[in-house]
Amino acid sequence: MNPERFSLSESDGHLYRNDNWSAPLRKNVMKWHPQIRTVAELKATIRAADRAFGGTDLVMFTDDGGTLCSECVKKELSRIMDAIRDKSSNGWRVTSASMDNDLDPCSCDNCDAVIVPDPDDAETDGGYDGSDDFIDSDPWRGGPEGDMYG
Repeated sequence: MNPERFSLSESDGHLYRNDNWSAPLRKNVMKWHPQIRTVAELKATIRAADRAFGGTDLVMFTDDGGTLCSECVKKELSRIMDAIRDKSSNGWRVTSASMDNDLDPCSCDNCDAVIVPDPDDAETDGGYDGSDDFIDSDPWRGGPEGDMYG
């Protein structure tokens, strides 16, 4: 694809020629689909998730209730596309998608990676208690060393 000739719209998800913005060359190339029914919807959702802001990750859910992280979706994409195309129930058929910031604590059923850590679990955050020793020694706030002027 020649980037000087084509543009991908982030507002409607369509692909346009740079010299003709009135009619899309290809529709729904990058569009979020919370319910996945076709391979085209799967690919468009993956493209939209790759362009998402805020460092969020794509999470997909299979027809048997499984959860897949974005890395496993990319690694097993051919199996997932085959399952969607054939409408098989082999555990790889993705039926819905979400972003990790919308979910409760969960992990990937394929690689056991933590997708959303449990905030009550002390192992995932290293046992950090929230205290900050830097505040007491900040010269701008007049800590134990005094303020910066005296």
